[in-house]
Amino acid sequence: MASEAEKRIDHALHTGAPVLDLSALELRTLPDSLAGLHSLAELDLTDTYLSELPTWLKKLSSLERIDLNGDDFDDIPKWASHLVVDCADPS
Repeated sequence: MASEAEKRIDHALHTGAPVLDLSALELRTLPDSLAGLHSLAELDLTDTYLSELPTWLKKLSSLERIDLNGDDFDDIPKWASHLVVDCADPS
């Protein structure tokens, strides 16, 4: 499924899309290519199986919202706490 994520990221890079949906792609880590999305405002990571956010994500200055619903986070980093809108525990 990583190739689908790369396709979506590439499309967002070329169009300057402010929203990127990577939900349900069963990612374990975020592709580094995501770091080039400087106009990204919303990132949907619902059901991606992520357990941590890379620190380089905080360099995306336009990012305002990250949806982590269905992901298994033990702790949201302080730098991301204002961005995360949903990190519901499925249990």
